[in-house]
Amino acid sequence: MRSDYKWVRVTLESICYLEGNRDYVTLHLVGSTLRTQQSLQRFEASLPATRFARIHKSFLVSLDKVDFVEQGRVSVQGNFLPIGDHYRAALLQRIERK
Repeated sequence: MRSDYKWVRVTLESICYLEGNRDYVTLHLVGSTLRTQQSLQRFEASLPATRFARIHKSFLVSLDKVDFVEQGRVSVQGNFLPIGDHYRAALLQRIERK
């Protein structure tokens, strides 16, 4: 993936969650972050749906990295992320299946 004028190799296992902010996405990885000029929608379409879930209009999470879900938020590696009302039911269903 391209980040700050260089190409960086990112493995699926290293992705904790993705945060969208207009035309940019910040990838929160194990131990680091990267920012790239792509849309969150584009990442959602290219990442495997069995391993990643949209939880909010601005967040996409790796299901393997979810610590717990509680009252409208998800804990991912110690970071609390909001769950959008539109995404809550689908997320809870996917978590229960795992």
